[in-house]
Amino acid sequence: MSKYALCFLVIPVHCVLATGWNDYEVDLGAGYKLLRTNSLTITISQKDGACVVPPKIVGLNIRKDIILGKAESSPLATVPSVPGFFILNTKTGSVQVGLDEQAWLNALRPLGFTKPPRLRRPSRFFMWSLFIPKFLKLSWLVLGVSVLLIACNKWRKAHKRKGSPAAVTTTSTVY
Repeated sequence: MSKYALCFLVIPVHCVLATGWNDYEVDLGAGYKLLRTNSLTITISQKDGACVVPPKIVGLNIRKDIILGKAESSPLATVPSVPGFFILNTKTGSVQVGLDEQAWLNALRPLGFTKPPRLRRPSRFFMWSLFIPKFLKLSWLVLGVSVLLIACNKWRKAHKRKGSPAAVTTTSTVY
């Protein structure tokens, strides 16, 4: 009987305390953050809370001072949504929203994008997903340094002197 009573106490407490467990806030740098308040409201806002890119962001990428991506309409969001592609220049603070794909690609060319960038689904681990491809490109370096350290350690152990150094005796002459 006590198991059932415990369940009836734990489940309501869990429901109250666990609300919003999937909501998050990710710092994008330069005073901007990716903010998810529910599954239909994923926005980019400034640190003070002002919405810069309205919901719902479905694809995102960051290169230096440029945050770019794609947004879809969100009927239940508190901020009016603007579907289409967007470009946010964090250095100048300028933002373009509601672009179609061709206008978006044309606007990216002067910014140094020669081919369409890959957009990633926003998540609480979004910033880590940007660093993983860079890490994989440099993994050969990490592997090489690891092998070198292991080889140096084996060489050190193989060439370590065994035993203690011979005792040196000195004679002193008293005059």
